[in-house]
Amino acid sequence: MIIWINGAFGSGKTQTDFELKRHLQDAFVYDPENIGYFICE
Repeated sequence: MIIWINGAFGSGKTQTDFELKRHLQDAFVYDPENIGYFICE
């Protein structure tokens, strides 16, 4: 199952991701924003 969370910057998407991870067994959080930071540098 993939849960895709989309929204504006600073709206709490990452925090929501990690809260879901706490409740879902074997969950993995993939944050593409980290890739964007890497590409821009």
